[in-house]
Amino acid sequence: MKKIKQFIQILLDFLFPKYCILCQKKNDNFLCFNCFKTITFKDPSCPNCNTTSHIGEFCPACQNKFSLRGVLSAGDFSNKNLNIIIKNYKYKFVKDLAYPLALYLSTFLENNFLPSPILKNISTTNILVLSDFLLIPVPLSKKRQRWRDFNHSELLAKIIAKKFNLKLSLDLKKIKDTSNQATLEKEKRINNLTNSFKWQGPSLKGQKILIIDDVCTTISTLNEIASELKKHQAGEIWGLVLAKG
Repeated sequence: MKKIKQFIQILLDFLFPKYCILCQKKNDNFLCFNCFKTITFKDPSCPNCNTTSHIGEFCPACQNKFSLRGVLSAGDFSNKNLNIIIKNYKYKFVKDLAYPLALYLSTFLENNFLPSPILKNISTTNILVLSDFLLIPVPLSKKRQRWRDFNHSELLAKIIAKKFNLKLSLDLKKIKDTSNQATLEKEKRINNLTNSFKWQGPSLKGQKILIIDDVCTTISTLNEIASELKKHQAGEIWGLVLAKG
């Protein structure tokens, strides 16, 4: 069976060769290294009001409105190339883009949240210690999972968990099939997600958590999940996304 699948894949690659979605040159991962290097990182800011912040935490004026501590956003959705890549991954189901996008997120984490060996004797109170965190990807409803065939956030989380040897949990479930957030106005997004997530795992008492998603626009999804996890005694909760919309 495995050999048959391999043969079919070789045949498909021959009949339908893969191209970089940005420069159209042949590439096995739909994104060449030269184009990958054009994706820049964004400066950290409050996820709600966009005022400058240290690493993406909410500013004092916004913090009490959310269950999250902040959102770690690698890039900006207004970046044309990053926008194209994410849309192909999420809406055109180009599963092969999971690896380069996870590499982009991993590079962001390495640059900002892993203490340098050279500075190992300096206090790291302002640096997130990744090993303290449990990764939880934003889940899809059963209906949407069947339609998409894969969960884009889960693929990213699995690659990142493996790279940094982090704990990963899939015990958060989406129990309500909701409308696509991207199609709704800001006010309707919150009501759309109310009571749509349920934690079905063990107690999270004191556990620090990183919620993995692709794009954060109004913070509604991440905050609804954080509210559910707080009911199970979760500790500090952050979002980790490819881009802030």
